[in-house]
Amino acid sequence: MKQRFWNLFLIPSTYGFLIWTFLLSLLGVGVIELDVSVNAMLIFGYVVVCFLVSNVLIRGHFYSIEIGKVGEDVVYDKSDHVLLALSTLFGFIGLFLYVYDFSASFGGIGGFFTAFFNDPLEIRALAEDSSSIGFQISYFSWLSIFYCLFAIFAGKASTLLSTLVDKFLFSLIGLFGFF
Repeated sequence: MKQRFWNLFLIPSTYGFLIWTFLLSLLGVGVIELDVSVNAMLIFGYVVVCFLVSNVLIRGHFYSIEIGKVGEDVVYDKSDHVLLALSTLFGFIGLFLYVYDFSASFGGIGGFFTAFFNDPLEIRALAEDSSSIGFQISYFSWLSIFYCLFAIFAGKASTLLSTLVDKFLFSLIGLFGFF
């Protein structure tokens, strides 16, 4: 039974179910104060049910996996170095383009970061009227996060990063590229 419980975390829809349930319960107990219509709550509930049904339908495929042996034969090689570098580079380029495109509306990059730290919702509101290709390009940083974690936890990552400090700094670079 314990093995089966942990195997649920291999299913992507488990995370959707847990996050949506957590956020909706925060909304329900009043921690998040938001005026939500009945129709919106029905749609939110439908999303949670879809995640749950997805888990029920495909859980059998994941119960047979031995978690302790997942990834034992995976090797981090040179092509992964290239993919990590490229996805991180494209993530940062997307971030730069996003800041550059939106900073014109705030009187320059300094104005953008002033708004970012003081009133980030102003940037969000501007995104309704404006767009930036940097937003889409920055999605490459999701790959960068995966490859950062892959490099750290794969069997041969110790040759790339020798100390825990190196691994921590490497993770921060990937996380920064995500934002």
